[in-house]
Amino acid sequence: MRAKTNLHLIGTTVLDLPLYSFEYKNRPGTFIGVMAQDVLKVKPSAVILGSDGFYRVNYEALGIEMYQVK
Repeated sequence: MRAKTNLHLIGTTVLDLPLYSFEYKNRPGTFIGVMAQDVLKVKPSAVILGSDGFYRVNYEALGIEMYQVK
């Protein structure tokens, strides 16, 4: 969540995870996806901690995709 801004809850995934629209602070565009902090609660194996200290979601392990809408 620290790397994102303009977070808006827009629904849930098939795994009942909150689904958000958001923007990355260092990247243009609006994206749809989940937050690693939520994924950690239900499927921690789908989250890794990068060397930069930020969590990353393995969407393939969740069977869903993150996508850019703008």
